[in-house]
Amino acid sequence: MDWGQDLPLLAEYLEERENPRIWLQYFGSLSSSAYGINFRWIVTPYNQPKSTDVLLDSLSGGLYVVSLTHLFGGYVLETPSLYPKDSERWTSLHRKVSLYNKGLLQPKSENLYKTTYGASPTKEERIMLRGFQGIALLNRLKQREPDDRIGYTMFVYQLTDEEIANLILP
Repeated sequence: MDWGQDLPLLAEYLEERENPRIWLQYFGSLSSSAYGINFRWIVTPYNQPKSTDVLLDSLSGGLYVVSLTHLFGGYVLETPSLYPKDSERWTSLHRKVSLYNKGLLQPKSENLYKTTYGASPTKEERIMLRGFQGIALLNRLKQREPDDRIGYTMFVYQLTDEEIANLILP
């Protein structure tokens, strides 16, 4: 059973490691901030304020901590419409935002004489892609052994930028 009881243990775990900023997917009603935990959400949980601006940060290498309920419970949506494994839209969105993040625009059309470029991705498109990526990451972490475990309910993964890039591909 996971109701957030291991949050104080997470705070101790992080304090022993000089309180690094982590990526978190936590289940429970206790405030992570009240324990001094410096974090970014992997995916905004259902019970958190719906400010989607937190999803504008690109997932990157670092320490990822995921509650058991979010890993195996179903509080992060897995419906095909929200997590389309072979969706052309996801693939297209992934390419568009990836190019944008590199300072490039996606070619709209290319011919022998002229290449035209499409518009930059909208804020909504960047947030949607980041949500897809977070859900993909959580679904793929289910199949991976955690690097550490805190109490009974928190799984810890130390991931590099390269691992993240591979785990969030459409």
